[in-house]
Amino acid sequence: MGLLLGSCAMYIANVGIVVRVLYNMPVAKPYKPSSLDAAQFRRVVSIHVAAIGTANAAVRLPVGLLSDYLVRVHRLDRCWLLLVTAGWLACAHLLASSVQNPLALVAVSAMEGIGRGSTSTLGPSIVSAFWGSRQLSRNWVLMLWGITVGTMVLNSTFGIIFDEYTNRLGGCIGSQCYGDVFVISAVACALATLVIAMRLKYPRRRITESFA
Repeated sequence: MGLLLGSCAMYIANVGIVVRVLYNMPVAKPYKPSSLDAAQFRRVVSIHVAAIGTANAAVRLPVGLLSDYLVRVHRLDRCWLLLVTAGWLACAHLLASSVQNPLALVAVSAMEGIGRGSTSTLGPSIVSAFWGSRQLSRNWVLMLWGITVGTMVLNSTFGIIFDEYTNRLGGCIGSQCYGDVFVISAVACALATLVIAMRLKYPRRRITESFA
């Protein structure tokens, strides 16, 4: 879960830089774009923020209802939905690694919002089902720490790779500047998908309340 939400947080933190690069605007501070470029940049970034926020909020209730339905009616583990979400985010990051149009990137932002909302909705229930509810607060805080670590690692990776490409002789153009970062985050999401799949294939009994 740390890899999934960490990758989403990394995208959200750096989407402005990605848009700026796709518009061939300066990335070094202080920014001095023309008034037209600045207005266009603010407008496009606001579209991305709206896409992420709207998708994040809109998906939570349907995912919550669907997960309850699958558990109660079909006796399916909520991790099946998390598996789908992990695969969804892997696809979103692969798409982000190659997209060249800042408006087409809006689709990626919406996908990220859906993935973030779905993971955040499923997380507490999965933690409670696996470790029990007696120490849910403690266990969820530990999970949040994992998310924080994932976010820090992926954000640092973005900065290192982005600086490496932009400081090269001749610089970089478009997705060349950051594409490798999203390939790495896609691999991280794919790794999370594998871990979840293994959890479903080899289920463990829930840790009893006495150990929660």
